[in-house]
Amino acid sequence: MSKIRTSSLLAALAITLFVGPAVNAAMVTFVTTGVFTASGTSVLQNLSGLDISFDSGSAGPLDLSIGDFSNVSFGQFNTSFTSAPTDQIVSSGFTLEILQASPSFDNGLSFSGSISGTISVSGSKLIVQFNGPLVITSADGLVQYRILNADEGTPGRISVGAPNANNGLTSVNGRITLVPEPSAFALLGLGVPAVLLYRRRRAA
Repeated sequence: MSKIRTSSLLAALAITLFVGPAVNAAMVTFVTTGVFTASGTSVLQNLSGLDISFDSGSAGPLDLSIGDFSNVSFGQFNTSFTSAPTDQIVSSGFTLEILQASPSFDNGLSFSGSISGTISVSGSKLIVQFNGPLVITSADGLVQYRILNADEGTPGRISVGAPNANNGLTSVNGRITLVPEPSAFALLGLGVPAVLLYRRRRAA
């Protein structure tokens, strides 16, 4: 009976270690869009010469292994057509949406998630402040999308450049990371007690 139990434990451990992570690498492809609440579109403008748009971003396919990450652009704020002073009153919500085309899950479905924030004037600067959390995870738990901007040490803060700076373009800096599936941790958790029990029986 003892030999049978030991064999069963070893079999369970082998399954845990070798079948564990179902995904070791993936090709990640995504696109982004941005919408200003005040206009309901990707463009925010008024008759005073204010013209701010959000240029969509995309990347991929990016070949990532478990634990790997890639720094990317989630899109750009574009002020190149603005002729108004940057210190005029600006106030609007803003939503960044990320659509993951691959890897897909559940019979080919893709993932869509969003990070919200606000755009306003602080002093003479046009500021976008994304609200926490600044990271979203795909529905299958495999891919994380994180905003890296932290102007003046404030996470999620972006100082939007003037029309004559960097061609009026200000990037939303991001990072995508391929993380282990939760199921891999669950299987590993099942394997640890098996190892301890096996070692205890051998010591007895």
